[in-house]
Amino acid sequence: MAEYPQQNDRPSPVSAERLLAVAAGLGRGLMARLATAGRFLHFAARRFLEDRCLDQAASLSYTTLLSLVPLVALCAVIVSVVPQFQDFRDDIERLFTGNLLPEASTAAIDQFRRFVRKAGRLTGFGIVGLALSSALLLAAIDMAFDTIWRVHRRRAIVVRVLAYGAVLVLGPLLIVGSLSLQGVILTTGKHLGGVAFTKGIRTVAPMLLIGAEAVALMLLYRFVPTRRVRWGDAILGAVIGAALLEAVKRGFTLYLQQFSTFQLIYGALAVIPVFLIWLYLCWVAVLFGAEIVAARPDWRSRGESGSAGQSASVA
Repeated sequence: MAEYPQQNDRPSPVSAERLLAVAAGLGRGLMARLATAGRFLHFAARRFLEDRCLDQAASLSYTTLLSLVPLVALCAVIVSVVPQFQDFRDDIERLFTGNLLPEASTAAIDQFRRFVRKAGRLTGFGIVGLALSSALLLAAIDMAFDTIWRVHRRRAIVVRVLAYGAVLVLGPLLIVGSLSLQGVILTTGKHLGGVAFTKGIRTVAPMLLIGAEAVALMLLYRFVPTRRVRWGDAILGAVIGAALLEAVKRGFTLYLQQFSTFQLIYGALAVIPVFLIWLYLCWVAVLFGAEIVAARPDWRSRGESGSAGQSASVA
């Protein structure tokens, strides 16, 4: 009777050479992606300098300094129109003062809130003046984005006026809506989860703030530019912009705490140069994120033309 060789049911072990080959392939792929990302960041940084974004950040800083109080006061006025949202006026003021200037003095914040409350008691003509002052900032952002996206023909004046009006009216309502939703979530979570929910919220609160900044930047990069922007490009620029904003916030706060000499030189007026430098660094981060978004289509076209040239040379 013929004997057949017995088959081993166990799978053959993977050789060490095969594992090393797979790891080497993954490493080469990762290095290629990192090299491509580095070349793209260099390309975007070169565009950033060519578009004079540092000068635009300085211009936007001064415009923001002039338009900030009218903008916050206009938000308070618009919120006061809706009776259900009147309780959120102080929350809006804290939202601006708590995130715009790190390590601000109590006197400066109180003075800022005093200006906002005085501006909120203006008449109809005064409110129109607030809207025009706030529109200056939006127009400056629009012009900066047209430069970054290399737009030579701007939108019609009617379209721009309608867009600015929509932002000034809907922006405060969206902020209040998000604050109201946040209050409902916190109240419900404390009722259901108790102390554990409160500790969890304190842990993830910084990440939620960074996420909110990224969403705001994504909407800014997606809808403000005159040219059509892909959602993927807007998300990439928003992530990079939010990361830069967080780095600026932490780095500048550390500098003010450890190495700052503004208080010794300027005394009570130190908040003015500190605020201007803070605004300038924030606008640099925002404009670099916008440059990332604007550079993506050019980078893709360069890649396609390069691959087409290689195919023609091979043929």
